[in-house]
Amino acid sequence: GVGLGPGEGSIELCLQTEPGIELSLGSPLRATIEVSRRGDLLLLPKTEIRLEARGGPSATVEIPVRIAKLPAEVVEAEIVVTIHFMGCDAQDHTACVPGRVHARVPVRLIGQGGAGKLSFHVPLPALDV
Repeated sequence: GVGLGPGEGSIELCLQTEPGIELSLGSPLRATIEVSRRGDLLLLPKTEIRLEARGGPSATVEIPVRIAKLPAEVVEAEIVVTIHFMGCDAQDHTACVPGRVHARVPVRLIGQGGAGKLSFHVPLPALDV
């Protein structure tokens, strides 16, 4: 399978809104991250990432990580991410409400031949705007 190898890498979260909702241009996006499994091997240089949305129905959050030398060829790890965002009606951008989503992201660590980046799709919850 695909996984991260030892050294510097990243986990990319591809955020997607529900139909009819957009992330307003310039609105804040904040992701808080913690390792819930194997924090001794999956290390986070940052536990919070702040961005501004570029508008539209999607956004990308890139989480830098460092993978330590593994005690086995394959190790299963996990991060928990909480994303705060501002969702707006795609037709009437003045109707906006804050949203939040929690995501558990399984991260496979591979001793030999692992990738430098993993990507995951994270659907954002429906909002009443």
